[in-house]
Amino acid sequence: FANFHVTQSPDTVVQVMGPAPAPVPAPAPEPEPEPAPAPPSEPAPAPAPVPAPERAPAPTTTAARTATTTYVSDTAFRTLRNGWGPVERDRDNGGAETGDGGTLDIAGTPYTRGLGAHAASEVVVPVDGASRFTTEVGLPSHVGASGSVVFQVWAGSTKLADTGTVRGGEGPRTVTVAVTGRTEIRLVVTDAGDGTTRDHATWGDARLITTSTTTLLRTTTPGATWGPPGAQADLAHPDPSVLH
Repeated sequence: FANFHVTQSPDTVVQVMGPAPAPVPAPAPEPEPEPAPAPPSEPAPAPAPVPAPERAPAPTTTAARTATTTYVSDTAFRTLRNGWGPVERDRDNGGAETGDGGTLDIAGTPYTRGLGAHAASEVVVPVDGASRFTTEVGLPSHVGASGSVVFQVWAGSTKLADTGTVRGGEGPRTVTVAVTGRTEIRLVVTDAGDGTTRDHATWGDARLITTSTTTLLRTTTPGATWGPPGAQADLAHPDPSVLH
């Protein structure tokens, strides 16, 4: 205690001064807690698939068939022979003059178109690109049960049709032959081998049929319609589907 001095008095409190106390170290700061790890993020949803654009169906085609009728009585046919008077257009074979026959018929069935002939008869008809020839044949009603003939169709030396013997009073028989590629045909009436008495012969509704095929194209373009390839709609027509 060499460095201390004590002075006393009756009222003096002796205070012993010693060395200064060592400073109390400040407590170490508590470490801050580490933040909790963030929860794993959900993966982003996959993008929705983009649908492929729809492809319009390919155009389709179809074939349209049309038929044109030409009556033999409207053609420039040639008569090579006829057993009685002229071959009549759209009338029955009558007498010696043109146009003197009555109504064309077969056993009472009337026809407004056709040829009236008489055995022995042969008529040459131009085909003009037709595909078939068709007619109904028989004898007119005014011969009654008399008369007997054979109807034949020829192309050159080729016989295309032969009815065999047809007698008066029998109903119509239909004859149809293909004539594609022919330039002309011959309509022949024979007397069936028993003479020509009352052998009047009717080619009823004798006609040539010309068939054509048109290819029609159908597209899926809005507003498109049917028609031949390259055809365009006639917008001025009341029916816009009409093509030309």
